Amino acid sequence: MARAVWKHPSVFVACPYTPAAQFAKFRAALKTVPIEFHYADSQIRTRHVLDRIRRGIVRTDYSIFDITGWNANVTLELGLAEGLNKDYFILFRPGTGAKKEPPADLKGVQRFQYKKLNGFSHECLTYQLNEHLVQKLTHPRYIYDQLSGPNRDKAFVVAMRMLAHFKDHRWFHRDDVKDYCKGSYLRDSAVTELLEILKGRQLTRGRIDGQRWQSGRKLYKNVQF
Repeated sequence: MARAVWKHPSVFVACPYTPAAQFAKFRAALKTVPIEFHYADSQIRTRHVLDRIRRGIVRTDYSIFDITGWNANVTLELGLAEGLNKDYFILFRPGTGAKKEPPADLKGVQRFQYKKLNGFSHECLTYQLNEHLVQKLTHPRYIYDQLSGPNRDKAFVVAMRMLAHFKDHRWFHRDDVKDYCKGSYLRDSAVTELLEILKGRQLTRGRIDGQRWQSGRKLYKNVQF
């Protein structure tokens, strides 16, 4: 579904907004993935909101629907995408009892099933999105091909966090890099290699041994709803 494109895709996200703390964690996790995510940020109570959701589905490259908990609003939005014949993926975090499995009519749809939101293992949602959606894109594919060694996948996740930083910022700093690397146990030499790859691809500008780096390319689309 995701094509190799110059700019990173824009994606409409439907997910439960309650409890608020869980939604905040979900959104914070997706901010570390170099895809421009768009949310409805509202309950479906008026036709105006429904139209906004329809525009979001139509104007983005594809949608993702988190059906964890079988939320009614998410189900309605998924139905809209199906009716509009738009590409989508479903996300699912297994619960307990009846919610341990997705609804029977969605079991055959390609999904990302996760236990944790963010991290460096296959059980993490952001890891799976980077592996299956982001890695197909032009710049990420080049970065991945340049990496080697036993920590290749972890290094790739760190690199994607660096690119994702530019969704909201023009610069990232040395301390930001340290935060991106937490839990990866990457050596300083591996981080330097990442910075060299990003600079060589003109994705960043600045001294490799400096304290901050600027975005070298415009990676994200400006989608209006």
